[in-house]
Amino acid sequence: MNRTGRFSELEMGDVENIPHLKRFGECYQADPEFRESYNRDPAALLRKHGLNLEPTHLSDLLQRLDARSPAFIQSLHEGPGLKILRKLQTERIADERFEAWRRRQVKRIQAFFHTEVFRSLLHLPMAFELSKGCSGSCFFCCFDPPPLSAVFPHNEANRELWREILSISNRLVGPLFGAGAPCYYATEPLDNPDYERLAQDFREITGFWPPLTTVKCLEDPKRIRKYIRAVSADSDHPVLLRFSVISLRMLREVHAEYSPEELADVELVLNNPESMWKYSPAGRARRIAQSSGQRGDRMADKFYMPGPTACATGFVVNLVDRSIRLVASCTPDEQNRQGYILFDSMDFETSADYERALEELIVRHMPAFPLDDWILAFSPGFKLNATEEACLFSTDFMTRRLAGDSSFVKMCELIGEGRYTWTELSAIFGDAWITEMYLKPKLSLLFDWGLLREPTTTRRR
Repeated sequence: MNRTGRFSELEMGDVENIPHLKRFGECYQADPEFRESYNRDPAALLRKHGLNLEPTHLSDLLQRLDARSPAFIQSLHEGPGLKILRKLQTERIADERFEAWRRRQVKRIQAFFHTEVFRSLLHLPMAFELSKGCSGSCFFCCFDPPPLSAVFPHNEANRELWREILSISNRLVGPLFGAGAPCYYATEPLDNPDYERLAQDFREITGFWPPLTTVKCLEDPKRIRKYIRAVSADSDHPVLLRFSVISLRMLREVHAEYSPEELADVELVLNNPESMWKYSPAGRARRIAQSSGQRGDRMADKFYMPGPTACATGFVVNLVDRSIRLVASCTPDEQNRQGYILFDSMDFETSADYERALEELIVRHMPAFPLDDWILAFSPGFKLNATEEACLFSTDFMTRRLAGDSSFVKMCELIGEGRYTWTELSAIFGDAWITEMYLKPKLSLLFDWGLLREPTTTRRR
């Protein structure tokens, strides 16, 4: 894999020191004791940890780490896989209806998060779950999945179904699919003993190895090393590989097990409570966030508020349940405790069912204009401020302004009541020219900007 200088902008010495520089950054971000020891005697600490670095090379890095800039701390973990993935997110989805829906959701999401936090969301168009439940039991998990109960085995019938599903999905999404469809979501990928075989199928169909994030990096290091070697030796594209670290003890064990060079292209997601990284107040972490301020403990400042969570803006497919969910990130609240909106879900049995279900979900939820039976209302969280010549739509992080005359302002006020369909609004104005030639294009803008609430329906077949 191409090591695309995570620290190149810092200009701190030979490229061969990058693995050691990366390890220093991990320890510094994750471990308060490491930071204190470094401040007392930096040279001794570097020798103790076997880091081939000089303190004089680290001054710029330390200044920016101590500032705790979310963008910079994130940039330390942007290996080549994540950079390629983000580049691909600028490409269009092949299905124009899906593309418009996804862009609409992204615009809605952008209004509710700090700019730096918003940039950390990946907006993956698809994700696959190769098991039911999760064995991880991470105390901060935003998805709060049930315990592991079943996996999708790589037998002959399942392999055929899996490869057909990948082909259908690849055609639907286009070039973004290969790098933007991890084989996990509210699951631990390595819970499935056949993960590597399923990933190999993914590679053969898409040309990409799927992104991998695992908390099980210490359970079977031989398995991990074998997979990393396979991916490194057979990849036309950089690959996103990540270990989720949930405690300081685990970090130290990871560093003891794997050399800096072995982890040069593996991101450590520093989820231990002592780290500079923060949690999203969703799922299990939501309970901690709601009580931590009252206790006044060390967790009180560990949460992004309101905080993002779900990285999928599209379809989540569970191969065990044979279900498809249409989801998009939102601010965690009591209605959406896991931090995403569930728009709809459907089941499938065969690959033909799968393709039909995707099409039905697209038709129902991805129209170019609000459907006739939609009750028009603004997305929760937007505050409407109407003037004589414009409407302002505000959140804590953004204000969007759309100019218009009194009829447009009146339409926005009626939408704010959340009682009328477009047909009913047209009847209220009673002038076909005004509604079709003036107000309808304005409504389309509100829709495209993600300002309108979109209906949710959970149906099974």
